[in-house]
Amino acid sequence: KIMNRYIITDSTAYLDKDVINKYNISVVPLNVHLKDKSFKEGIDISNQDYYQMLKSEPIFPATSQPASGDFLSLFNKMENGDEVLFISLSSKLSGTMQSAQIASNITNKKLKIYIHDSKSAAAGMALQVIKAAEMLQDGYDMPSIVSYLEDMRKRTKFFFMVNDLEYLARGGRIGKAASTLGNIIQLKPILWIDDGEISLFDKVRSKQKALKLIISQVEKEKDNLEAVMVATVDSHQETYQLQQEIQKLSPIPVGFLDVGPVIGTHVGPGSLGIAFATKK
Repeated sequence: KIMNRYIITDSTAYLDKDVINKYNISVVPLNVHLKDKSFKEGIDISNQDYYQMLKSEPIFPATSQPASGDFLSLFNKMENGDEVLFISLSSKLSGTMQSAQIASNITNKKLKIYIHDSKSAAAGMALQVIKAAEMLQDGYDMPSIVSYLEDMRKRTKFFFMVNDLEYLARGGRIGKAASTLGNIIQLKPILWIDDGEISLFDKVRSKQKALKLIISQVEKEKDNLEAVMVATVDSHQETYQLQQEIQKLSPIPVGFLDVGPVIGTHVGPGSLGIAFATKK
């Protein structure tokens, strides 16, 4: 019997449907809870409708990780001997990886399950998922893919600018102090994902300066890029412009990622950023 090999990720990689279909990737959704409604991310509501609601509702939505049962039902559909690689949202931002680990311990199928912490989210995570899918298609074995990703995540940076620190403060993903400071003096914070956590990279006076600084991070590495992708939270026009700016200096194609409700809730509409991986 030929064993099958699968790649699974969670919905916060925000992969295009084309990519999901091309590489046959399974996606386990996280959840968003707004008033008395619960949505499975990427399935129950469009990004556009969701941000419309987020901007008009005074209530802050809650987000939650998938239940371990969601992973278990995927694992249980597989055949004994199959191999699975699950690439997760940073374990410092969510319990998603833990849910997968629990499921991998209780499935009654004899599977070889690999779990990789992307130590990132959205575009920084998507770059790793796409790379893994390409390597799988090219015939690499799972241990080689996992060790490549462990190295790649160290070479992956994700810088982003939020429009309003209020969302990060409400979601408890950044210190309250930073948000008061930013809003009083109208500073534009530039954040980055550093070893799996959202940290302050720098603060500048204007959006233009913030974008310049983010672009300069890519420019420094332009001859050494393995992959690069812009990400938008409900600010498509600005992000397309950013993509074009980056494309002028990048020798490789610049991807575009539309960030959905779970990450979008925490960083807020109007946020945009760039993830890139440098070559080994």
